[in-house]
Amino acid sequence: CALWFIQLILPWFAAPVLGLAAAWTGSFFQRVLKNHEEKLLLKNALSRYFPRALAQRIMSEKRTDLRPASRELTILFSDIAGFTKWSSDKSPETVHEFLSDYLESMAAIIFEYGGTVDKFMGDGILAFFGDPWEQPDHTSRCLNAALAMQDKVRELKTKWAPIAGIDLKIRIGVNTGKVIVGNLGSKTRIEYTVIGAAVNLAQRMESNAPVGGILVASDAWLKTGTAFRYGEMQRVTVKGYEVPIEAYVLEGMIEG
Repeated sequence: CALWFIQLILPWFAAPVLGLAAAWTGSFFQRVLKNHEEKLLLKNALSRYFPRALAQRIMSEKRTDLRPASRELTILFSDIAGFTKWSSDKSPETVHEFLSDYLESMAAIIFEYGGTVDKFMGDGILAFFGDPWEQPDHTSRCLNAALAMQDKVRELKTKWAPIAGIDLKIRIGVNTGKVIVGNLGSKTRIEYTVIGAAVNLAQRMESNAPVGGILVASDAWLKTGTAFRYGEMQRVTVKGYEVPIEAYVLEGMIEG
């Protein structure tokens, strides 16, 4: 140390030590950069399924306990009426451009109200509310999202009708009930999804909904009957159920 600091004479081991220090420093910053890039990729991937705020919470809390669990959620199914017929004679570029705009718009609304996009099935959407974090008002969130989706569809129709000749209208089905939610799949492919009879019933609500309308099963209606306006009760015959299911067409929110 005396030779080094007082007489400025470097000992024989100075060069190897400085080289090792430089190599370690470079390796450290490379690992930090790689870790940062991996976090950004994971955050972007999570943001495709969860609202950005929830994705950030998953990252910050490092939550990994996404194992399947039984929970009460509100399920939303949507589908474009007549999409198969419309797309049959359109170019792939037109169909892709329209669907990208439509699905991006619908997902943004679902995220805005705190929902989770389970999957896109062509022009169909499966989403749920109330998970991965508890939302006591998950049914109201879902219905508000459904109304906003119908409003946005009318806006998109004005945009795309002259471009692609599509009379854009969608059906939406909503149901509240117990489901199994969590990471499900195989060793090679896994997804965060919901399964159960309540999911199937939500899909049946969508297939029976009026074109341009929202059909809500009775369990969801019971939780929100004083906050939203509904049409008269109707009985829907559903495969797998011995008796018709009570359902209501959602008309809007009750003002004030």
